[in-house]
Amino acid sequence: MVKLQGPAMSQGAAGKLGGSLVFANSLRGTYAKKLTAPKQPRSPAQLSIRAMVRFLSQQWASVSAGDKQTWNDLAAAAGVAPYHAFLGHNTRRWRNKLTPTVRHPAENEDPLTDEFTLHATAGVRLATLRLSNDHFPPESWIHLVFHSLAPGADTSWHNLVHVEIVDDAFVNHYWTHNGLTAGWHYYTSTVANEDGNSNFSVTSTAAALVTDQ
Repeated sequence: MVKLQGPAMSQGAAGKLGGSLVFANSLRGTYAKKLTAPKQPRSPAQLSIRAMVRFLSQQWASVSAGDKQTWNDLAAAAGVAPYHAFLGHNTRRWRNKLTPTVRHPAENEDPLTDEFTLHATAGVRLATLRLSNDHFPPESWIHLVFHSLAPGADTSWHNLVHVEIVDDAFVNHYWTHNGLTAGWHYYTSTVANEDGNSNFSVTSTAAALVTDQ
């Protein structure tokens, strides 16, 4: 609703008009501009960070009490709660293409070496992915899925679209990637353990030709 200053003479105005214009004031006077809805940023890097932060936020509750205590020193040094230390540290790790860790500091172990198979089935503006764990590394903690419009294995951190826990129920697990444009979409999958050890050279790839109708 527009609020007028000095009705009829309209010395000033502020607010929305008809759902299409918005009035505002500045040092130069009153001005009007088109009313637009804020857009949700959806760059690959932003989606990657969101996917990782969403996963970490959900998993903190399942971290054991003993492992949570390993974040106390880092939290105290930063003046934050252990949860925020866990979240911030692992988000920074991911920006440097290092997978997250359950405990701090993480133990050093050999990279994962077993193989697994990723399958992709195309649909209308979506692709359904299935990961077969017939030869899944037994020490796996998380499964990561990367998306690209170019063929070939690509595990660039900003191409992450999905991350999830690997547990005993993780057998031929399905995940759907929605909101895609028509054309070829390429996926790369890998896994990591609780100490942030992964082997980005051991991946599985799949492709799907998505349609728009």
